[in-house]
Amino acid sequence: MSAPSSLSRATPFDTLRLTAALSMLGAGLMHLMIVPEHVEHAPAHGWFFAVAGVVQIAWSAVGWRRTRRAVDVLGLVLAGSLILLWVVTRIYPAPFSSGPEEVDGAGLISKGLEAVTFVALAAVLAREGDRRSAAIGSLLAVLATIGLYAGGRLAGPAFPALWAQESETAGEAGVHSHIIGQRVRLDDEPMGPWLVRVLTSPVPPSPQNFLVEVRVKDAETGRVRGDVGVTILAHLEGDSSEPVRVTAGPDAARIPGEFAAQVPVSGPGVWLITVQVDGPQGQGQGGFAERVASPLGLGAWLSALLPFAGLALLVLGYAALTRAFPTES
Repeated sequence: MSAPSSLSRATPFDTLRLTAALSMLGAGLMHLMIVPEHVEHAPAHGWFFAVAGVVQIAWSAVGWRRTRRAVDVLGLVLAGSLILLWVVTRIYPAPFSSGPEEVDGAGLISKGLEAVTFVALAAVLAREGDRRSAAIGSLLAVLATIGLYAGGRLAGPAFPALWAQESETAGEAGVHSHIIGQRVRLDDEPMGPWLVRVLTSPVPPSPQNFLVEVRVKDAETGRVRGDVGVTILAHLEGDSSEPVRVTAGPDAARIPGEFAAQVPVSGPGVWLITVQVDGPQGQGQGGFAERVASPLGLGAWLSALLPFAGLALLVLGYAALTRAFPTES
């Protein structure tokens, strides 16, 4: 009876494969951590990151040891396609969205981890004299990127409920951030004689924590005006009751010369926000839609618990590796 092939039998881990697996694990955990925010902003994006994170963590569970060459190629395809898709969606409109996504810290970190995975696996295959598999994995990553992007763009019109929630008047106001916890909802939006910028925080806001910050400029001179009155109205979409009305003032603003107020919305859902400005030059108003999340929802719990779960997985993984491959005396 012939001995089993080395490609079908697990072999002890090496530094490169372990590096690839841990990097993929880190990228997967980061994708899961940003799921709650993306579900609030664009449900399709939230589902995509949830699936990507789970698949990455599953691959890392087997990728740290070589069982079959296909596992290495799959790792190349997974890491490479997610990097390329990230680049494409920073240049062209992302699927289920009307514009490109922004470059932010969370994205750069996750792509850096995936790049480490890709390079480590390519180095493993080159070391073992199998550059052909590395080339095949790279080509499949490009094809997977094309398929994911084109498929998402084509499927978008059929699923309007999964699209990003963006203001009709805000232009780029739908851009969101993964790090600073603040969104630009209106950016120097014309409102009569005024140019108004509106920021909301955190991302997403909750009934107990919904801060709206307003900067008012004179449309003719471009100067910031502090001698105006700013009123914020919030109305739950589909609700016939009277809107919530608050007056924004300078005391709550984090930037001198601006106005801010905590908006006491009563519960989660899509709220229609109207900003009214009244000053010496006249009146103006504009608005946008803001999705308010439940503070005790699944998204909030995931955001709080996932970092600790990731740390626990790393500790357990290290303990398992140490137990399986004890240091020789």
